[in-house]
Amino acid sequence: MTELWKKYKFKGVPSYALRIEVSNLGRVKSYSRVSNGELVKAGNINGYLRMNLKYIQRRGKKEQENLFVEKSNVRKEREWIAKSEKKIATLKFKKQPWKQKEKMLLERKQKLKLKIKDNSSLLLKDQQQRIVHFGAMVHRMVAELFLPKPKVGQHFVIHLDFNKKNNAVKNLRWASQAELTRHNEKNPSVIRAKKNIKTRKLITNAKLNPQKVLQIKNLLVRGKTLREIAKKFHVSDMQIYRIRTGENWGKLKA
Repeated sequence: MTELWKKYKFKGVPSYALRIEVSNLGRVKSYSRVSNGELVKAGNINGYLRMNLKYIQRRGKKEQENLFVEKSNVRKEREWIAKSEKKIATLKFKKQPWKQKEKMLLERKQKLKLKIKDNSSLLLKDQQQRIVHFGAMVHRMVAELFLPKPKVGQHFVIHLDFNKKNNAVKNLRWASQAELTRHNEKNPSVIRAKKNIKTRKLITNAKLNPQKVLQIKNLLVRGKTLREIAKKFHVSDMQIYRIRTGENWGKLKA
Protein backbone atom coordinates (compact mmCIF):
# COMPACT_ATOMS: atom_id res chain seq x y z
CA MET A 1 0.00 0.00 0.00
CA THR A 2 1.31 3.44 -0.96
CA GLU A 3 1.76 5.63 2.08
CA LEU A 4 -0.33 8.80 1.96
CA TRP A 5 -0.10 11.70 4.42
CA LYS A 6 -2.79 14.15 5.57
CA LYS A 7 -2.74 17.06 8.00
CA TYR A 8 -4.60 16.37 11.26
CA LYS A 9 -6.31 19.26 13.02
CA PHE A 10 -6.76 19.01 16.80
CA LYS A 11 -9.86 20.74 18.12
CA GLY A 12 -9.00 23.72 20.28
CA VAL A 13 -5.28 23.68 19.41
CA PRO A 14 -4.12 26.88 17.62
CA SER A 15 -2.47 26.55 14.22
CA TYR A 16 0.76 28.22 15.42
CA ALA A 17 1.38 25.46 17.99
CA LEU A 18 2.55 22.71 15.63
CA ARG A 19 1.50 20.77 12.55
CA ILE A 20 0.74 17.06 12.72
CA GLU A 21 0.46 14.76 9.72
CA VAL A 22 -0.95 11.21 9.82
CA SER A 23 -0.48 8.49 7.21
CA ASN A 24 -2.85 5.76 6.04
CA LEU A 25 -0.35 3.28 7.52
CA GLY A 26 -0.80 4.71 11.02
CA ARG A 27 2.41 6.71 11.30
CA VAL A 28 2.57 10.29 12.62
CA LYS A 29 4.87 13.21 11.77
CA SER A 30 5.40 16.45 13.65
CA TYR A 31 6.29 19.88 12.26
CA SER A 32 7.28 22.67 14.67
CA ARG A 33 10.16 25.02 15.48
CA VAL A 34 12.18 22.05 16.75
CA SER A 35 10.83 19.26 14.54
CA ASN A 36 10.65 19.29 10.76
CA GLY A 37 8.66 16.23 9.74
CA GLU A 38 10.14 13.83 12.28
CA LEU A 39 8.23 10.66 13.10
CA VAL A 40 6.60 10.87 16.52
CA LYS A 41 6.72 7.92 18.90
CA ALA A 42 3.32 7.11 20.36
CA GLY A 43 2.59 6.18 23.96
CA ASN A 44 0.71 3.06 25.00
CA ILE A 45 -2.65 3.03 26.82
CA ASN A 46 -4.18 -0.42 27.36
CA GLY A 47 -2.48 -1.63 24.20
CA TYR A 48 -3.68 1.29 22.05
CA LEU A 49 -1.20 3.78 20.60
CA ARG A 50 -1.78 7.38 21.70
CA MET A 51 -0.07 10.59 20.67
CA ASN A 52 0.89 12.64 23.75
CA LEU A 53 1.73 16.18 22.62
CA LYS A 54 2.11 19.65 24.08
CA TYR A 55 2.54 23.26 23.04
CA ILE A 56 3.19 26.60 24.76
CA GLN A 57 0.38 29.14 24.68
CA ARG A 58 1.26 32.66 23.59
CA ARG A 59 1.43 35.33 26.27
CA GLY A 60 -1.43 37.78 26.64
CA LYS A 61 -0.98 41.40 25.55
CA LYS A 62 -0.52 42.65 29.12
CA GLU A 63 2.04 39.95 30.00
CA GLN A 64 3.95 40.69 26.78
CA GLU A 65 4.05 44.41 27.62
CA ASN A 66 5.31 43.69 31.16
CA LEU A 67 8.04 41.47 29.73
CA PHE A 68 9.09 44.21 27.29
CA VAL A 69 9.33 46.74 30.17
CA GLU A 70 11.47 44.35 32.25
CA LYS A 71 13.84 43.69 29.34
CA SER A 72 14.06 47.43 28.66
CA ASN A 73 14.92 48.16 32.31
CA VAL A 74 17.66 45.52 32.32
CA ARG A 75 19.12 46.92 29.09
CA LYS A 76 19.16 50.48 30.48
CA GLU A 77 20.82 49.31 33.69
CA ARG A 78 23.53 47.51 31.72
CA GLU A 79 24.13 50.65 29.67
CA TRP A 80 24.45 52.73 32.87
CA ILE A 81 26.93 50.22 34.33
CA ALA A 82 29.03 50.27 31.15
CA LYS A 83 29.17 54.10 31.16
CA SER A 84 29.98 54.18 34.87
CA GLU A 85 32.86 51.77 34.43
CA LYS A 86 34.35 54.05 31.74
CA LYS A 87 33.94 57.13 33.97
CA ILE A 88 35.61 55.39 36.92
CA ALA A 89 38.47 54.25 34.70
CA THR A 90 38.93 57.88 33.57
CA LEU A 91 38.86 59.16 37.17
CA LYS A 92 41.47 56.58 38.20
CA PHE A 93 43.66 57.60 35.28
CA LYS A 94 43.39 61.29 36.26
CA LYS A 95 43.90 60.38 39.93
CA GLN A 96 40.60 61.97 40.90
CA PRO A 97 38.15 60.66 43.63
CA TRP A 98 36.52 57.47 42.38
CA LYS A 99 35.92 55.10 45.36
CA GLN A 100 32.40 56.38 46.17
CA LYS A 101 31.33 55.97 42.56
CA GLU A 102 32.82 52.46 42.42
CA LYS A 103 30.95 51.50 45.59
CA MET A 104 27.69 52.64 44.01
CA LEU A 105 28.60 50.77 40.82
CA LEU A 106 29.21 47.50 42.68
CA GLU A 107 25.88 47.83 44.49
CA ARG A 108 24.04 48.39 41.20
CA LYS A 109 25.83 45.41 39.63
CA GLN A 110 24.77 43.14 42.49
CA LYS A 111 21.15 44.33 42.26
CA LEU A 112 21.13 43.75 38.51
CA LYS A 113 22.54 40.26 38.94
CA LEU A 114 19.77 39.36 41.42
CA LYS A 115 17.13 40.94 39.18
CA ILE A 116 18.26 38.90 36.16
CA LYS A 117 18.19 35.72 38.27
CA ASP A 118 14.65 36.50 39.50
CA ASN A 119 13.51 37.31 35.98
CA SER A 120 14.89 33.99 34.70
CA SER A 121 12.96 32.08 37.38
CA LEU A 122 9.78 34.01 36.59
CA LEU A 123 10.18 33.37 32.86
CA LEU A 124 10.62 29.64 33.46
CA LYS A 125 7.57 29.53 35.74
CA ASP A 126 5.57 31.55 33.22
CA GLN A 127 6.50 29.15 30.43
CA GLN A 128 5.56 26.09 32.49
CA GLN A 129 2.17 27.62 33.28
CA ARG A 130 1.51 28.15 29.57
CA ILE A 131 2.23 24.53 28.58
CA VAL A 132 -0.89 22.77 27.27
CA HIS A 133 -0.94 18.97 27.02
CA PHE A 134 -3.18 17.26 24.47
CA GLY A 135 -3.33 14.11 22.36
CA ALA A 136 -5.40 11.52 20.55
CA MET A 137 -5.56 7.81 19.82
CA VAL A 138 -3.71 6.98 16.60
CA HIS A 139 -6.41 4.61 15.28
CA ARG A 140 -9.07 7.33 15.62
CA MET A 141 -6.84 9.87 13.85
CA VAL A 142 -6.37 7.50 10.92
CA ALA A 143 -10.09 6.67 10.80
CA GLU A 144 -11.12 10.33 10.84
CA LEU A 145 -8.77 11.18 7.96
CA PHE A 146 -8.98 8.13 5.69
CA LEU A 147 -12.21 6.18 6.37
CA PRO A 148 -15.60 7.25 4.99
CA LYS A 149 -17.66 9.23 7.49
CA PRO A 150 -19.27 6.97 10.14
CA LYS A 151 -22.97 6.19 10.07
CA VAL A 152 -25.28 7.34 12.85
CA GLY A 153 -24.37 5.59 16.10
CA GLN A 154 -20.91 4.48 14.95
CA HIS A 155 -18.77 6.12 17.63
CA PHE A 156 -16.08 3.42 17.90
CA VAL A 157 -13.15 2.32 15.73
CA ILE A 158 -12.32 -1.40 15.68
CA HIS A 159 -9.17 -3.24 14.59
CA LEU A 160 -10.21 -6.02 12.21
CA ASP A 161 -7.22 -8.23 13.10
CA PHE A 162 -7.59 -7.42 16.86
CA ASN A 163 -4.03 -6.02 16.87
CA LYS A 164 -4.36 -2.63 18.57
CA LYS A 165 -1.00 -1.49 17.21
CA ASN A 166 -1.88 -2.18 13.57
CA ASN A 167 -3.39 1.20 12.69
CA ALA A 168 -3.26 0.89 8.90
CA VAL A 169 -6.52 2.17 7.43
CA LYS A 170 -7.31 -1.19 5.81
CA ASN A 171 -7.37 -2.71 9.33
CA LEU A 172 -9.85 -0.16 10.76
CA ARG A 173 -13.63 0.18 10.63
CA TRP A 174 -16.20 2.44 12.29
CA ALA A 175 -18.56 0.53 14.58
CA SER A 176 -21.59 0.99 16.82
CA GLN A 177 -21.71 -0.32 20.39
CA ALA A 178 -23.49 -3.48 19.21
CA GLU A 179 -20.98 -4.02 16.38
CA LEU A 180 -18.10 -3.49 18.80
CA THR A 181 -19.55 -6.07 21.22
CA ARG A 182 -19.99 -8.66 18.45
CA HIS A 183 -16.48 -7.98 17.20
CA ASN A 184 -14.95 -8.42 20.66
CA GLU A 185 -16.70 -11.79 21.09
CA LYS A 186 -14.36 -13.07 18.35
CA ASN A 187 -11.29 -11.46 19.92
CA PRO A 188 -8.74 -14.22 20.75
CA SER A 189 -7.72 -12.33 23.91
CA VAL A 190 -11.33 -12.17 25.13
CA ILE A 191 -11.92 -15.85 24.32
CA ARG A 192 -8.70 -16.79 26.13
CA ALA A 193 -9.66 -14.70 29.17
CA LYS A 194 -13.10 -16.37 29.39
CA LYS A 195 -11.46 -19.77 29.14
CA ASN A 196 -9.03 -18.89 31.94
CA ILE A 197 -11.93 -17.79 34.17
CA LYS A 198 -13.68 -21.14 33.63
CA THR A 199 -10.44 -23.00 34.31
CA ARG A 200 -9.90 -21.09 37.56
CA LYS A 201 -13.44 -21.95 38.66
CA LEU A 202 -12.85 -25.64 37.95
CA ILE A 203 -9.59 -25.58 39.87
CA THR A 204 -11.25 -23.80 42.80
CA ASN A 205 -14.18 -26.21 42.91
CA ALA A 206 -11.76 -29.15 42.75
CA LYS A 207 -10.44 -28.14 46.17
CA LEU A 208 -13.70 -29.29 47.75
CA ASN A 209 -15.32 -32.71 47.89
CA PRO A 210 -18.55 -33.96 49.57
CA GLN A 211 -16.71 -34.85 52.77
CA LYS A 212 -15.15 -31.37 53.09
CA VAL A 213 -18.45 -29.68 52.24
CA LEU A 214 -20.19 -31.62 55.04
CA GLN A 215 -17.51 -30.40 57.45
CA ILE A 216 -18.06 -26.83 56.21
CA LYS A 217 -21.82 -27.08 56.71
CA ASN A 218 -21.34 -28.39 60.24
CA LEU A 219 -18.97 -25.52 61.03
CA LEU A 220 -21.56 -23.06 59.68
CA VAL A 221 -24.19 -24.55 61.96
CA ARG A 222 -21.81 -24.15 64.91
CA GLY A 223 -21.54 -20.42 64.09
CA LYS A 224 -18.05 -20.23 62.62
CA THR A 225 -17.43 -17.16 60.41
CA LEU A 226 -17.04 -17.34 56.65
CA ARG A 227 -13.47 -16.13 56.88
CA GLU A 228 -12.47 -18.72 59.49
CA ILE A 229 -13.87 -21.55 57.40
CA ALA A 230 -12.44 -20.21 54.12
CA LYS A 231 -8.99 -19.99 55.69
CA LYS A 232 -9.23 -23.54 57.05
CA PHE A 233 -10.13 -25.04 53.64
CA HIS A 234 -8.03 -22.64 51.50
CA VAL A 235 -10.96 -21.27 49.50
CA SER A 236 -12.61 -17.86 49.15
CA ASP A 237 -15.18 -16.35 51.50
CA MET A 238 -17.59 -16.25 48.55
CA GLN A 239 -17.38 -20.01 48.08
CA ILE A 240 -18.34 -20.57 51.72
CA TYR A 241 -21.17 -18.05 51.32
CA ARG A 242 -22.52 -19.94 48.29
CA ILE A 243 -22.43 -23.20 50.22
CA ARG A 244 -24.32 -21.55 53.09
CA THR A 245 -27.02 -20.20 50.74
CA GLY A 246 -27.30 -23.49 48.84
CA GLU A 247 -26.11 -22.02 45.56
CA ASN A 248 -23.24 -24.53 45.59
CA TRP A 249 -23.58 -28.10 46.93
CA GLY A 250 -27.23 -27.42 47.77
CA LYS A 251 -28.31 -31.06 47.34
CA LEU A 252 -25.79 -32.30 49.89
CA LYS A 253 -27.47 -32.38 53.30
CA ALA A 254 -25.50 -32.06 56.52
